[in-house]
Amino acid sequence: MSAGYMLAVVPLVSLTDRQPARVIYLASSALSALSCFGIALCDSLLPALAFRAAAGIALAGMYMPGLQALTHGVEGTIRARIAAWYTSSFTIGASLSFLLGRIGTLWGWRSAFILAGIVSTAGVLDRVAGAASEAKSTALRLG
Repeated sequence: MSAGYMLAVVPLVSLTDRQPARVIYLASSALSALSCFGIALCDSLLPALAFRAAAGIALAGMYMPGLQALTHGVEGTIRARIAAWYTSSFTIGASLSFLLGRIGTLWGWRSAFILAGIVSTAGVLDRVAGAASEAKSTALRLG
């Protein structure tokens, strides 16, 4: 995971200068869900390592681009507060991986990855539905 993160963080953060950070974040979230399901289905080391590298790439596309997407267009102390909340919330979310590890010991390690994949997929689908709804309301307002 760390190798994927280290290889992808600079290019993905740089990409936010040319592409909206929300798009990078959403694509990375989908990659994260895919990597969780991929790990759950792996039976050998090399594919598992590839899916863990994909998880690192996904993390690189979610952490800083997510912060950039949240603070885009916001200035001053509000921006600093958003950044502080995001950073602390991200840390709490990462800590929840220990809870998923506990689920893994109770239900089997594959269950922890399946649960993480389901939650990630639900988040991606919710955001896609939200974006579609926003586009529809914008079109109705303009049309």
